[in-house]
Amino acid sequence: MKLYFKLKSPVQTLDSVEHPNLVCVRKWPSKAARQWSEEFVRTAPKQLNIDAIIAVGSAIRDVSESADIDFIVIYRNNKPKLYKPPIDVDIRVYERTLVPKLLSKGHELLGWAVKMGCVVYERNQYWTKLRSRWLNRVHFPSLEEAKARAARAEKLYQEFSALGDQDAADEQFITMLTHLARARLIESGTFPASRPELEKQLLSIGEPELAQKLAKALTRRGNDTENQIAR
Repeated sequence: MKLYFKLKSPVQTLDSVEHPNLVCVRKWPSKAARQWSEEFVRTAPKQLNIDAIIAVGSAIRDVSESADIDFIVIYRNNKPKLYKPPIDVDIRVYERTLVPKLLSKGHELLGWAVKMGCVVYERNQYWTKLRSRWLNRVHFPSLEEAKARAARAEKLYQEFSALGDQDAADEQFITMLTHLARARLIESGTFPASRPELEKQLLSIGEPELAQKLAKALTRRGNDTENQIAR
């Protein structure tokens, strides 16, 4: 007589943890940024108050380069302990009970994360479940806010230009063009992607002039950065 044994499936505890993974990061801004990020997600499971880490921005998109890497950290109760990151790593933290409320109010960064972000660590599939609930409910970024930001950047651009601070003026010029681009895309019903992708998006909605201005400004900044490094 043959005996058959029923194998028990692995039991997942309430604190089951998905393995951290940075494979979705396509472009690292620097070696220091990569090393810090790898250590950050490697040690994240040790902090039981971290429910998810989501990578956002151009570093996870199909672009030629990225100036920085951005992470969203969702936590519960007490804020997690984070070591100071390199200048090209940006961390935003949100308490988990506030996330649905912020999304319902049209929070721009969290909305972008739901639409285009990449989860690199989560506990108990927190982000996967939240994203499935919100993916088709995310609000478009505010058109009024995009226009207001463009206007503020234009004012600062003029002020820095008058003071002779060309580097600061150039940065505000790029910021102005970025928000103008976002405003045009929002008006057309296109969800804005990362900054390096805006040129292609603008061309797709028939805005070649603005696309060319933004591309030229970004190229000039990239060339200036390379020249500074070469010195």
